[in-house]
Amino acid sequence: MGVVNWPRIEKPRENNLGDQLINIQYEYLTTGSEKSWADLWKLSLDLSGRLLTDYCRKKKLSMRSDKFNEIKIEAVTRVLARFKNEKRPGYFIRSSFAYEIRMALVQVIHSETKAQRCYKIAVSKYAKDMPMDEALFRAKEQMRSEKENDI
Repeated sequence: MGVVNWPRIEKPRENNLGDQLINIQYEYLTTGSEKSWADLWKLSLDLSGRLLTDYCRKKKLSMRSDKFNEIKIEAVTRVLARFKNEKRPGYFIRSSFAYEIRMALVQVIHSETKAQRCYKIAVSKYAKDMPMDEALFRAKEQMRSEKENDI
């Protein structure tokens, strides 16, 4: 893949983070500089914060600032990790950083960690009849058997 295929915006719109990110991505892909990588992170986090604020306002969600920052960072990590993924060499975002980050934000907000799922199973099914440590053990076993049945 040649440099010609990588997107670049000749006249970026003023104060448009998406345009700036496309151009910084181009710089990173062509030079591989650490400065452009750091700029990608910084602007992506800024854009992620703006998008998350809008999402929370539209959905009438409220969250603590530490949770807000955690979600914002996780979403950006999911997007930018693709650039360093050895299984997908040559990855780049073709047109919209905002779209990619917005989708990652929604995934992070609505995803459940294994630990959260295990705790929910333990509380809802087992905690009434036994100590919590045993309930968590049984919930783990249930999750393991569900995973084996999926294969």
